[in-house]
Amino acid sequence: FSTTNQFSTNSTLLVNITPLYSSSRILVLCTAPFGYTQSGACNFGQSLWRNGVSGTQIGSGTINQNGGVSQQAMNGAISAIDTPNTTSQISYYLALSTQAGVGGTAIVREGATLIAMEIAA
Repeated sequence: FSTTNQFSTNSTLLVNITPLYSSSRILVLCTAPFGYTQSGACNFGQSLWRNGVSGTQIGSGTINQNGGVSQQAMNGAISAIDTPNTTSQISYYLALSTQAGVGGTAIVREGATLIAMEIAA
């Protein structure tokens, strides 16, 4: 499906990590209950980004809502392994998008988690 060109980020779904080794990989795990501001069917996109939505996308996935009521809670999960090749601080974000032409906004609900773990090479 195609998505709107705008991704929304939620500052509560941000995690920072500073790798000890430039050769390390970073495992990023996210579970996020979210909802939709309108009733009806819609596909949602979820993506993980390094250093903001203008940075590097490291993972993506979709969730389909076949119908329902406004603000209905759904569960999303996404993970990725990143190879940032740095020992500087890195920020990881979850961004949500909705199917183009449908309207409404995907919103993150309470209880979301975003975890980053270094895997030394």
